Amino acid sequence: MKKLNLFACCIFITATLTAQPSLQYPQNAPAVGDLSEIQFVSPAGLSHLPTGPDVTWVFSDLIPLGSSGTIEGIDPASAPNGNLFPECNVALNWNDTSYSYLMVDGTGFYYVGNQLSLGIYNVTYNYSNSRKYLEYPFTYGDAFTDTYKGSAAATGVDISVTGSSAVTAHAYGTLIL
Repeated sequence: MKKLNLFACCIFITATLTAQPSLQYPQNAPAVGDLSEIQFVSPAGLSHLPTGPDVTWVFSDLIPLGSSGTIEGIDPASAPNGNLFPECNVALNWNDTSYSYLMVDGTGFYYVGNQLSLGIYNVTYNYSNSRKYLEYPFTYGDAFTDTYKGSAAATGVDISVTGSSAVTAHAYGTLIL
């Protein structure tokens, strides 16, 4: 009996040491009150990134571009046209010029619309088939595909978008900025 317990203990310790990170809801989901800094950078040097477990990505040499700011999770009712997206439970506000309307729950987080203000131009985009950004839980090796569809009207021009995305968790590790 003691040999069996020692064997089971060794298996448990090995499984614990090789455990992979997993994105879970609600810990890894956007929420009202969240603040994130954003800085656009030149894409130079971003090709052929390593994949696999325990990877280290070093981005300390990235060149910042002009746009930066803070993205804030807000109540959709306080965002412009938030009433157009009744299924939305979180809106992301970037510099009071761009709003993304999200539906976030235990299955994932989905874009249901966007509002963009460019000077005198305002564009409201509405997904008739929401765009899945992430599903929960999501672990190294997981993958999903999604199809989405939406439309926008901007200064008399109608815009339609239909697309698909394939998302794979092909790496995890340490990010150095």
